Amino acid sequence: MKSTSLTIMILLGATLAAGCAKEVTDTIISDEAKTCTLNIVTRNGGNGTTDGDEGSTPTISEGRIYVMSGTRCVGMIALSEGATATTLTLPAGSYEVYAVGGNDLARFTLPTEEEATTTSTIDVKTNSVMDDLLTQTATVTLTDGETRQLNMTLERRVLRIDEVTVKQVPEEVTAVELMVEPTYSTMTLAGEYGTGTKAVKIALTEATEGTWQVTQAQQYAYPTKGKPTITVRFTTANGVKSYSYEATEAWPANHKVSIVGTYTQPRGVSLSGTLTGTEWGEDITVSFDFDETNTTGTTDNNDEPTETPAVGTLYKECYVVAAEGKNITVVSNTEHSGFQSQSSSGAITELSTALASWPEENGVSGAWRIPTKEEATTFLSDPNYIPINNGIIKYYCMDGETVRRAQTGSNRQVTINDVLNNEVFLRPVMDITLP
Repeated sequence: MKSTSLTIMILLGATLAAGCAKEVTDTIISDEAKTCTLNIVTRNGGNGTTDGDEGSTPTISEGRIYVMSGTRCVGMIALSEGATATTLTLPAGSYEVYAVGGNDLARFTLPTEEEATTTSTIDVKTNSVMDDLLTQTATVTLTDGETRQLNMTLERRVLRIDEVTVKQVPEEVTAVELMVEPTYSTMTLAGEYGTGTKAVKIALTEATEGTWQVTQAQQYAYPTKGKPTITVRFTTANGVKSYSYEATEAWPANHKVSIVGTYTQPRGVSLSGTLTGTEWGEDITVSFDFDETNTTGTTDNNDEPTETPAVGTLYKECYVVAAEGKNITVVSNTEHSGFQSQSSSGAITELSTALASWPEENGVSGAWRIPTKEEATTFLSDPNYIPINNGIIKYYCMDGETVRRAQTGSNRQVTINDVLNNEVFLRPVMDITLP
């Protein structure tokens, strides 16, 4: 990936270059002697134009800079529009600098100085829409009296969906929706994506007879986790019909996506798409066809399935983890981490607070709860549900009245233990009785 729009220049033991518009000064609190000066200068690269045209360089309006010593944050500076420089005083030592930039950082949950760690995540706030987001990380070692310079160029961590059009839609269709999944749902300050995923849903409106298009502004999303599945949903008086296709390759960050589909009878939906990079990315072209063999579900007027879904299948796009008669249990497509409690009682308090405001799923209503260890074992054991690239994934579960941790690696062998920390994810479940 080539460089993008925002460059951060760090001068050690030197003064700021002339011409800075504004300056913010802060002092890191430490018992050690502050013998080093850290001057951070930010500027837009390229021509500084907005990100509306192909080949242009985006203007970054806001930024945050975190300075870490080990796993502890020793300083955080927020740069607003127009602020181009900040000065910190530091003791000699080694530091990691984490830079985050964007146009509207208020849409994201960013850690405070007190909360920030090397594994802190950046999430999109509930009821907010993803926006452009760039990050970069660098390591610097300061010795007493030394003067050094470090240049950082931020890299875009999101992709952008510019166009979605479906043509020749039958007259009886009353609503059209396109969904792309799985996309990552979180990212750390270091620019590493988490294990959680979500679906990006795009509602279309009828622009002209038979042609449905997206009407909202350009939509940003974290990149896809592996090859994405694209689903087109047609709503008629008889219910909802979906057509799905798995793309041939993953969609990385720093690319623009355009999708144009054509419905043909009797084959179904024929779609072609172009994944276009800005001046620092390479073009990726994707093409795929939908026909009636790609139909993934038909629902009645109440959007309920005609048959009880089995364990391992989807109910209203949620994974079914248990099913008995008309009683099923589904797993949320959303997950969160960063909970601090290391005891079962403290975790229950934190998790209950999170569940009280858990985001709504597509057509699923009811109360979310922490999964049992049996339920967690079921969905963690399914290689088709949560992909594992490297390492271990960890989720909260209930063992009787005690909160514990269910974890697994690439071998899919699930173990239960009592280690609770901010790296454990909550992915709740809901009990549903079908009509």
